[in-house]
Amino acid sequence: MAFSPDGTALARRGGDRDTTVCLWDAETGKLRHTLSRHTKWVSSIAFSPDSKTLVSGSSDQTVRLWDTKTGANFLTITGNGLSSPQIAFSPDGRTIAGTSYNRVRLWNSRSGELLHELAGHTEGVYGIAFSPDGNLLVSASRKEIRLWDAKTVEHRQTFAGHTDLVTSLAFSADNRTIASGGADGAVRLQDVVTGEYLLRIAENADWGQSIAFSPDGRLFASGGWDGTVILWNLPPIAAR
Repeated sequence: MAFSPDGTALARRGGDRDTTVCLWDAETGKLRHTLSRHTKWVSSIAFSPDSKTLVSGSSDQTVRLWDTKTGANFLTITGNGLSSPQIAFSPDGRTIAGTSYNRVRLWNSRSGELLHELAGHTEGVYGIAFSPDGNLLVSASRKEIRLWDAKTVEHRQTFAGHTDLVTSLAFSADNRTIASGGADGAVRLQDVVTGEYLLRIAENADWGQSIAFSPDGRLFASGGWDGTVILWNLPPIAAR
């Protein structure tokens, strides 16, 4: 699920085999649109920063852009090459990042033009995130996290430490900390600049499936398949 940045809409992708995305009015709860052009299950959704566009990635190997007001599918990006692509909008709304097996692709969000292809991972990429200032991009595969300069697309550094699939990524609001959650049950926090390992805050295999920082950086949330969400107080070394 995802809220639009302006808080007026809520989007939810379907279940494991559902090809649709539902878009609701967040205030009234009324269903605005059912977005149904995908032919296989929808794996990821994200709103543009101005809330006017919703992007969806599907195992049908397409990325589709939708007008949140009319529900129209106004742009389709094809051939991304992965059965379950993960996608993200850049903070300025100009770029869409998507996973494509063992690499990351960047597209122009208006034209669908392929801008860059970031290679280096040796296994499938399962997580992706832009830093809040838009200068950095992080991607994750099995046991490996790679940090990229989002402007020059140069590889900055590689973080290791997880012993199983990395499933979720998050930047702190000050752009200085990367959090990663994995199937090994660990949530790891690392310094963006130095790569220093700061903190490990979970040991339950269900806890690292979904993670988020609070806007002030003092709290951290982790949730997973066990049906719980846990809030953690971060020490100064991690909250900064």
